Amino acid sequence: MAVAEEKPRPEAMLAPKTEAQTDFEKIKEVFKNLSLADINPIVLASVSAIRDMGEFSEAIGNLEKKNREAYSLFSKLGQQPETFLMSFVDKIPEDKLRSLLELSLKMVSIQTELKNFDALTADRKIELGQELKKVADNLTKIIGEFSQ
Repeated sequence: MAVAEEKPRPEAMLAPKTEAQTDFEKIKEVFKNLSLADINPIVLASVSAIRDMGEFSEAIGNLEKKNREAYSLFSKLGQQPETFLMSFVDKIPEDKLRSLLELSLKMVSIQTELKNFDALTADRKIELGQELKKVADNLTKIIGEFSQ
C-alpha cells in the first residue's frame, strides 16, 4: 500500500520574514494609534533639518570658493572652537559679548544633556527643545544686530 505524501503547509512555503519586514510590522503596530497630525511636527522638523543642511553645505562651498585657506581653518573649528571664537572677539561689539558668552555657556550645558538624549524623560526632551530654539532665536537676533 502506497503512503500518501504529506503536502507542505502554506506557512511553511512562505519565505522567512526579513528583519526589515519585521521592523515594518512593528512600526505599523506602534503607529496605528497615531494620526498624521501626531507625527507632523517630527516630519516638518526633519524637513527643516534637511533644508538647513543644504544651506550649510552651500555656505561652506561658497566660503571654500572665496577663500580656500579660511575654509580649511573653518573645517577644523570642532577641534579648537575656542581659538576660532577668540579670533572674532575683537570684532564683536562689547555690548554683545556678554550675551554671546551666556549663550555659549547655555549650549555647553545643553550639549552635556544631549549626549544622553535617549535616557532623558519626554518632558526634559521637550524642555531642551524649547531651550535650543530660544538659544537659536537669541543668536539670530544678535547676529542680525552685527550687520546693522
